[in-house]
Amino acid sequence: MKHFLLALLVPLITTVLSCDDEADALLISSNTITIDAAGNEQRITVRTDAPIWNVICEDAWPIITRDSLDVIITAASNPTRTPRSARIYIAAGNQFERITVTQEGSLRVFGDPYPDAINPVGIVYKVSDGGQHGAIVSLDQLTATAWGLDTDTHETDFSDGKINTREIIVTHRDDPTFTTTYPAFAWVHEKNKSDLDGEWYIPSFWEVVEMYNLLVGNSAYIIPGGYPPSMQMNLSRPAHNLTERDYFNARIVAHGGTPFNYSASMYWSSSEASVSSAMAISFNNGTDYMHMNINYNKNTTAAFFFRAIRVF
Repeated sequence: MKHFLLALLVPLITTVLSCDDEADALLISSNTITIDAAGNEQRITVRTDAPIWNVICEDAWPIITRDSLDVIITAASNPTRTPRSARIYIAAGNQFERITVTQEGSLRVFGDPYPDAINPVGIVYKVSDGGQHGAIVSLDQLTATAWGLDTDTHETDFSDGKINTREIIVTHRDDPTFTTTYPAFAWVHEKNKSDLDGEWYIPSFWEVVEMYNLLVGNSAYIIPGGYPPSMQMNLSRPAHNLTERDYFNARIVAHGGTPFNYSASMYWSSSEASVSSAMAISFNNGTDYMHMNINYNKNTTAAFFFRAIRVF
């Protein structure tokens, strides 16, 4: 009788164990994925009968979301030329799978000469899309006391300096005193070889703010945009990251350029504030603040600086 009962129970036990194993079963579509330098999404499909499963990552840079049974993996643009890797774990019941994620290195990085080290025209300070796009700043800078005449140019765009620059050049390029009344715009016009659709321009207010923060290592501190600017600014600022700031200046010098001045210096933007004033930003040493003033007279007697930028 015992042998008969055991013979009946063994298939039943086997069936129960098989169901438990099936509940803990875990299959994924791949154990390795590669994300491009821009960080575009890749997906891993998870197959499991477990009612709950989790995704765990040991690194901070991968951005992980879930869509039903898909794990979506993206990332910010890789800021370095070096590929980076991370491990992601999928856990379901008593099973887990490990995924190795690799992101390709960026084509261009902060401090690169542009377009190359042989014939540089500027230095890369902003990178996006894995180095495919970004912005460069001119190797040289202009020292000038005058922004322009005390007349209304109507060039008040706070976000697009190219618009401001082009329209001021179009309006005043034929003035006999163009080079002295609008020195920076004449300077840029020359850089562009008198091409009205040339790539160089004087950055707008928010473009100068963005450039400043990227140069001194405070890229996450302020999000450009909005008006009035004072509502977006905070007088309690972190100190400059001197390693990044000095590295960038050294890159400018290494390629024959003039470094930025961080000693109580003011850099003009192309954004007009009023008939008699334009927007300028202090590139002060940044130990406790970055100062902005919309009321600097266009013909101040102080020596202010201009820098030209262009995008790629």
